[in-house]
Amino acid sequence: MPAENDERDMGPGLMSNENSQESMIKRIAEMVKSRYNKDNPNVGPFNGKEGILIDVKKEISEKFGEEMGEHARVIAEKFMEKLENSWIKEHGPQLEMTRIKELAGLK
Repeated sequence: MPAENDERDMGPGLMSNENSQESMIKRIAEMVKSRYNKDNPNVGPFNGKEGILIDVKKEISEKFGEEMGEHARVIAEKFMEKLENSWIKEHGPQLEMTRIKELAGLK
């Protein structure tokens, strides 16, 4: 007798690969967007890029395994680059460099 859905076939609490991947990508996007400074030109697009990537990798690894955690980090990094490019188009690259110099004590 054919199963009505993949979740039942895989056992209680488990999702099909398609649902797992969709869930993982959605969570990566939520984590990155929650730390994106879209409208604040004085801060830059992200505060602590490496920390965001570490958080994404850790959470996804815990839920989906180490290999998927590594993959999630790459996805998050590419998504962050896309958002950063949008931020630079809106606010200009000079504002970001000004903030970097300020944080480094060079201003």
